Amino acid sequence: MSGEHLWSAWVGELFPATSYKFSRRDDFGTALNEWTRPNVDLKSNDTCRTCNNGWMSDLESQYAKPAMKDMILHGARVLLTPQRVAAISAFAFKTAVIAEHMKQRNSPFFSAATRRQFARTLEVPPDVLIWLASYSGVRLRGGIFKSAYLEGSLPDGNRLKAYLFTWKAGHLVLQLLAPTLIPARGKRLTGTEQYDINSRENFDDFIVPIWPYVGPFPWPTGHHLGDDSLQKFSDRWGGITYFPKPTS
Repeated sequence: MSGEHLWSAWVGELFPATSYKFSRRDDFGTALNEWTRPNVDLKSNDTCRTCNNGWMSDLESQYAKPAMKDMILHGARVLLTPQRVAAISAFAFKTAVIAEHMKQRNSPFFSAATRRQFARTLEVPPDVLIWLASYSGVRLRGGIFKSAYLEGSLPDGNRLKAYLFTWKAGHLVLQLLAPTLIPARGKRLTGTEQYDINSRENFDDFIVPIWPYVGPFPWPTGHHLGDDSLQKFSDRWGGITYFPKPTS
């Protein structure tokens, strides 16, 4: 096994400092512990050496860094082309999977088949949702690396479970939501089930949906998250509700 950076080394290099302060919090936001390090070299030992030094390294250096660097540092206005979106989405999914493995659950949320497919293609699964937002608060040199599990009941007896991941560095905020449908006891899914997902707070003016890809939109939107709204944004699915899509 090899250690994959939780905070990409190149992101830390964008914000040089003599020390970095970290805190780890539970799902309710309560600080569990705080510490200081001379660098951002935090790693998760859940990846094989070949992956870490191969496709993961290439993803970071050849795709993610060129696509994200100016967005992080300057909040530079960019056009979200298919190439840029593919790079950012792949970075988001890779980082979300690593964050999920840190939870040390007996059954990972993302299946081994899903992870192997991503490693081969760097294509994010089609049922995953990813958004970008812009931050202009006082903690521009700070970051967020936050994940949570969500669950909700549906009128037909099925359940929706979801994995949520929010990441922020400098001006750039990304959020990933991966929902999966769990059939009711004794039932099978037909493959035709469709549901809309609604968060408890509306951030439509602040976000750009980038995955699934629908077009070359500009970022940022012109509306920026501050310190209070960033916290609300990261928790916006805490009261998640699901509504069946109307049939045509």
